[in-house]
Amino acid sequence: MNRLLLLPLLLLAMLFSSCKKEEVVITNRTILQTIRPVDWKYDNATLTYYAVIDHPAIDQYTVDNNGIIVAISSDDAIWEAIPDVYNGYAYTYTYQTGSLVLEVQGATGSTVNPPASNILVKIVIVESR
Repeated sequence: MNRLLLLPLLLLAMLFSSCKKEEVVITNRTILQTIRPVDWKYDNATLTYYAVIDHPAIDQYTVDNNGIIVAISSDDAIWEAIPDVYNGYAYTYTYQTGSLVLEVQGATGSTVNPPASNILVKIVIVESR
């Protein structure tokens, strides 16, 4: 008799104690900026041109815990992830709390004039845990 009662109790226990899977969605943040030809400055120490993008989303938590991916475009249709050589220019970037610095030099490492047209910059802050 105990066996007959045990089977329905086990079935009920399995039915009411099902596991619930919770998904954690981590949202990334995207920042779009335009660097105009007049925004480039020359650094005598590195012999490169650079442009500073100030943004409060690049806070200390982001610098310490998250990742930053940068892509550039000249037409908002094709994006090139950097570091990269794009239209004969070698682009790289660094970041710190409050800002991202985009640097440009010739593809051979030589000093070149900065881009003469607008450069669109897409900064993606990738949340990490």
